[in-house]
Amino acid sequence: MAGHTAQLNFSAGQAVLSGTGLVPQTYGGLFPTNLTFYAFGPAGTDVVRDAGNPGGRVAILAFVSPADSNSWLLAGIGSQDFLVKMDFAAATATALAAYGPAQLISERRTLRDTVKATLLDAGNNVVPLAGTAVTVSLASGSGSLGGTLTATTGSDGVARFPDIVITGNGAHTLKFTAAGLTDATLPMQVLPLAHLEVTALPTSAYRGLSFTPRISLRVADASGSTVPLNLVDAQVRVASGPGALAPTSATTARFSAGVAQFSNTAITADGLHRLRFTVPFLDSIVSADINVVAPPVITSGPALPAATRGQLYDIVLRTSVDSAGVTWVVISGAVPSGLALAPNGRLSGTPDSSGTSAFMVRAISSAFAPLASVTANLTLTVSATAGSTGPRLVVRGAPGAIRRVAADSLLCASADTTATTCTLSTSTAVTVVAKGTPTSGFTGWQQLCTGRAACAIPAGTVQELHAVMVPLPAITTTAAEQDLLTGTGLTNPERSLLDQTGNGNGLYDIGDLMAHLERNGQSLSARVQDAINASDVPLVRTFRAPATTRQRGGRP
Repeated sequence: MAGHTAQLNFSAGQAVLSGTGLVPQTYGGLFPTNLTFYAFGPAGTDVVRDAGNPGGRVAILAFVSPADSNSWLLAGIGSQDFLVKMDFAAATATALAAYGPAQLISERRTLRDTVKATLLDAGNNVVPLAGTAVTVSLASGSGSLGGTLTATTGSDGVARFPDIVITGNGAHTLKFTAAGLTDATLPMQVLPLAHLEVTALPTSAYRGLSFTPRISLRVADASGSTVPLNLVDAQVRVASGPGALAPTSATTARFSAGVAQFSNTAITADGLHRLRFTVPFLDSIVSADINVVAPPVITSGPALPAATRGQLYDIVLRTSVDSAGVTWVVISGAVPSGLALAPNGRLSGTPDSSGTSAFMVRAISSAFAPLASVTANLTLTVSATAGSTGPRLVVRGAPGAIRRVAADSLLCASADTTATTCTLSTSTAVTVVAKGTPTSGFTGWQQLCTGRAACAIPAGTVQELHAVMVPLPAITTTAAEQDLLTGTGLTNPERSLLDQTGNGNGLYDIGDLMAHLERNGQSLSARVQDAINASDVPLVRTFRAPATTRQRGGRP
């Protein structure tokens, strides 16, 4: 053993072997009081002789007899093996330590398996000794203590009290005692009976974006005063709705002075959602509805309709929400020379050079709240001369809704009728109407044309034609005719929607019925035609839809 030392150190109930030239090794549950090295190698070889040997690394291989009080530990050093002989002495507990919640909401609440006492040695290490009886009592505070007041330590040295109950609000001190051990105390504040309240919650939010305002919770007593709860966590989860909390959402929030706020709360899917909040010792609560919708985006682009050098260009940029009141600005790059972006989103002018321009635009609107603005990267290509296909027109509307007047054929090629946007050549002039479809009703033109009349598109147009469409519920022709004749069969919202997608005069009338029939490829029934003929009612006869109640139609 010349020139070599070794010792055992203790930490957290484990024995650590260390020494000069040795790599420290840890093996738990051993409490040696003496250590002797024995060489175990070729005859006459002392494998631990040279303390400076770089190869002098200890590697534990196995316990020869770990249950024996004179146990041998087989170890390795370099390419040699040796035995370590250890004499064991049992660890001794000298004191108790107590654990439990610092605060409890409402007296007479049962503390289930949350109050514990642990055996410690003189170095404050846990002593894993079973069979020690520990008793808890009320050292200070008004009221009384109930439940299981004596518990026995398990093999881990911990005594668990399964059902402690404190009667009386205010500050209390629990005292833990065991024969021959130093006592332990546990302060605990019992707060008044309280309930949970949501004090801040958005009614709507954008999918995937953090809620504004942040969700805030409060603990209140019966009189409405805030209960100063501290260091207790609230948890949140989705109670109903198609989405889940986004991975970036904080699912817990810690109370301070009775208030907790959740950060970065976001939901992954559109639709109505409710959240459930839970706090220890309090009844859980469910929030009001939160309507989660898609965040606003710039729908124009990213590649804008192509332009031709020397020819007028005029389009309007759009967002996914109502464009009224949106302010537009170019924030990087530049539009093609000869064009300008107006604050209302109109990009127009006569380009004077060819090439492709890349630029970023920002749309600013209070309608985006809580977002202040949205951005998009756009490109616009200006060709030197008009291509063989001629100028291009971007058409937006429900598939199959916009038709040429001259031939009553779809404006877009058949391959484009499955999309809400199509592009076509306008080398020649064309006049179009929007007739709608069984599932989408036409409410008016925007941009190139306005109103509801037929839209005349000049030859050489490089613009955007936008037909505003609204989805239609499944309204049967029988119900539509019945309501026109008797005033029963439709709801007021349905009458309004048929008028909106019919002649738009604020009344539900024969014109609206005819538009409905045309969208569905049907004709006026003999019943309605007979009623009109019998009462000598012209096709423009109207039946006013009341604001809140249905009424029977009559002669104007």
